[in-house]
Amino acid sequence: MKKCSRCRASKSESEFSPHKNSPGGLFSWCRSCNAKSMRDRYRSMNEEERREHNLSRRNEQNTKRCRARAMKRYREDPSYRESFRAKQNANRYKLSTDEYAERMSRTCEICGEHRPRVGHAGGMHIDHDHRTGKLRGTLCHNCNLALGRLRDDPEIVDSAAAYLRKYR
Repeated sequence: MKKCSRCRASKSESEFSPHKNSPGGLFSWCRSCNAKSMRDRYRSMNEEERREHNLSRRNEQNTKRCRARAMKRYREDPSYRESFRAKQNANRYKLSTDEYAERMSRTCEICGEHRPRVGHAGGMHIDHDHRTGKLRGTLCHNCNLALGRLRDDPEIVDSAAAYLRKYR
């Protein structure tokens, strides 16, 4: 049982809407008090406020429908997904989609291979300095991971190379 802070009646918890920021996880007003408050607020609006209120609700609902449609297409259409990712990554690195595509067609600047993306794995990556954000070059997935694991530190890379040469 929970007491409504508006009508002061003790009611079942099922008569209160969920509220993630409330201590008990429920609104302090029961559903009927909340509905009455919303009705009264709407009735007190003038015609212009009502029009704006209804328009914002329609826009919000339309936005949700559009987003759901786009997410469904993203999941189901691989070519759409690839073009979406390309646009997103081009924007991330402040490149045009053509510049991004050109960089993705290059070979790795470390191992010289070109590895196309297969599903979620592999592909080519635009390498950048994490401190400055400056773009460096194009790397395959493995070389990009290797540099990241070696903390982009040339001394660690040299040490790793010396280690490999030692045990060749």
